[in-house]
Amino acid sequence: MAGKEYQMAFSIGAKLQGQFGAAFKSAQSSITSLQNTIASLNKQQGDIAAYQKQQKAVEQTRAKLQMLQQQYANLKSSMGENGEASVELKNKMLQKELQIQRTTDRLESQEAQLSSTGNALREAGVDTDNLTAASASLSSEIDNLKAEQEELASSTEESGQAMSSAADSMMEFVSAVGVTAVLKEAYEALKACAEEAIAFEESMAAVRRTVG
Repeated sequence: MAGKEYQMAFSIGAKLQGQFGAAFKSAQSSITSLQNTIASLNKQQGDIAAYQKQQKAVEQTRAKLQMLQQQYANLKSSMGENGEASVELKNKMLQKELQIQRTTDRLESQEAQLSSTGNALREAGVDTDNLTAASASLSSEIDNLKAEQEELASSTEESGQAMSSAADSMMEFVSAVGVTAVLKEAYEALKACAEEAIAFEESMAAVRRTVG
């Protein structure tokens, strides 16, 4: 009778450990997939924010360029009818020309950066003509994924605790009947299962703490 009990203990322990390992890998894979998706969506939101910032920079630079061009035109109109200008006026016009050139170069660089970011967003399926709505939609999707991730972590953690409890019970059973050389392998399997369950619980707790 004791031999059958030993065989049953070994069989249950091995099955429990196998089920736990499979459940652990499945949960880890799902959580990793959700984390990668959230990271991708967060990057899109970051690109949207960068695009909006670049848009404002372009607008400001354009406005500055227009102001400089107007100032240059005013200086030019100050020249006499014969087209002659004082040294001071010439120096001011030269300075203004240099400012206009530097501002034009900066505007071209900003527009190129804006175009590159816009293309990346459009390739990702973001409507750059309605960034406010696109950002709100991404935020909602990220919140849903985080909730799903937290629910999965909580559910899997509970399963891990249940399996850990079952492993502890089996180990108590083996200890009660006596651990002999014949039962050493079964005992080690149950011990490994319990240790893996504890490690899994700690991993899930860490995931839940970092969600969001």
